[in-house]
Amino acid sequence: MFNNAILMIEGENKSVCEVASILQETTDCIQRRKEECFISLTTQNKLRAVENVQQKDKFYEEAAKFYETCLSYVVKWSESLVEFSCFSWMVLDKVPQWVKVQETVQWLCNKGVIVDDSILFDQIGLVSNYIARELSDDSKSEVWQSKLAHERWFLFLKDCKTEEQFSECLKLVQFYFAIPSNNANVERIFFPYE
Repeated sequence: MFNNAILMIEGENKSVCEVASILQETTDCIQRRKEECFISLTTQNKLRAVENVQQKDKFYEEAAKFYETCLSYVVKWSESLVEFSCFSWMVLDKVPQWVKVQETVQWLCNKGVIVDDSILFDQIGLVSNYIARELSDDSKSEVWQSKLAHERWFLFLKDCKTEEQFSECLKLVQFYFAIPSNNANVERIFFPYE
């Protein structure tokens, strides 16, 4: 479970919100395992062979602590990404709602990035129409959902005929994809795999 999540997070070109989503899925999975006191069948079969009840109880206590430690770790890791949750609509996995886009515009304005929300509103309408078309057909929808956020934005921008159709969106896109989603590349430089 952890290895898969880490491989997905460290994969190329993941946006900050895509990483946050992976971490949320991991948190949910750990929480379910903790609530259900999940122990694999292989481990349970081995525990049946242990006759000492205290050792068994100790094992279950340690397993519960393990899940709690894992949860704490993933939640702490996720905390640094909360600030960017206003960008979640930019993954383009569904038609964006203007109220969510406004949260992004406000966040950017607070950082000194000027966005003309009147022009952006119309451009988001074009984004919404494009996504609705991509999601309307099951085969196209499957292809769309398999793409990463940067690929979805590329397809939309490529579909635009003029810069007036995306000028304000481009400001958001450039800022969003400039946010580092993880430090895996830095770690590879200082701690190369041997």
